[in-house]
Amino acid sequence: MKLPSGARFYDLTSHEDKRGSLTAFDDVTNMPFEARRFFFIKMPSPGIPRAEHACSSEQMIVVLHGMVSIDIDDGFHQATIELHSDRQALWLKPGLWIRMTGNTSNTVLLVLASELFSETKYYASARSGIMNK
Repeated sequence: MKLPSGARFYDLTSHEDKRGSLTAFDDVTNMPFEARRFFFIKMPSPGIPRAEHACSSEQMIVVLHGMVSIDIDDGFHQATIELHSDRQALWLKPGLWIRMTGNTSNTVLLVLASELFSETKYYASARSGIMNK
């Protein structure tokens, strides 16, 4: 599947043994940007959209539980992807418009962002001019 410009899948490194698995975010080895903000999104019921905006920060979205559909728009191309594994993240450049819809009950997302909330600007549509920041 061709993703809109500024979006890409990002494989996460997990270490597994008989006790389970551990996935770490290390700024030097496996992060494409410096994360300054971390937050969780809980989606208790399927089918209710979240986000529906573009923002000025880079973001990485990881599904911790459940499955989510993400509509992505760069102002020229649109795509819908599904995330359902904690081994793959979606990396988004600034300016991409997204809508996230949980597909299962109690979906939980982890979002890492390059800007603090107070620094982030939000837009009602894609902003292709800021994607190469």
